[in-house]
Amino acid sequence: MKIKKLMMIPALVLMLFQSGCFNPKLNKDNAELLVTDFLEDFRAGNYDAMYGLTHDGYTYFNGIYNPDSASNAAMFRAFGSNLEYEIKDIAIDGKECDVTVHITNVDADKALTKVTATYLTLCDQDTNDELDKNDLLTQTTDYIFNADDAEKIEHDTVFNLIEKDKEWTIESNIMIYDDITGGYMTYVYKNVVFDDLLTEMATKAAEAQQ
Repeated sequence: MKIKKLMMIPALVLMLFQSGCFNPKLNKDNAELLVTDFLEDFRAGNYDAMYGLTHDGYTYFNGIYNPDSASNAAMFRAFGSNLEYEIKDIAIDGKECDVTVHITNVDADKALTKVTATYLTLCDQDTNDELDKNDLLTQTTDYIFNADDAEKIEHDTVFNLIEKDKEWTIESNIMIYDDITGGYMTYVYKNVVFDDLLTEMATKAAEAQQ
């Protein structure tokens, strides 16, 4: 009886391969490798490769990452170099997988608040207008984001993986990008998008009263 059961196992595995129900790539090792590749691409500033690992390839940094701006580029380099992560758990349920990663980075909100205050103070002190303001902003950004005492923010981030073309792919969402940048996405929407919306609403209200 035992011999018959043992003989059935290879046949069952073969049937699973042939039916497409068994995929050796949908396992914990490949799930961990995918998330690690994503985070390492972010560290290296290889954003196109990073987007390519997601299910839709959506470019979440489009419009907020500007390599032509020295200060913006310095900030994103700091996000990459200061990123720390540890994979805590991998849970697979069929063709879906949750990878929980403990992520640490510079607190974008606090760092940018400090950058703004420091930059404005230095501009006020430059009474003879001797400093290159763009260079000053870049140096200030680089110094504060990479300072030893820069405040950090931590998250337990869940990467949702789904099967696509018989391989794992990351189901992209804005919270992943927010966490790996220390809350920068939230900062942008709170201080730029929301402010622009309020300004637009105020302008429309004023026009309506005329």
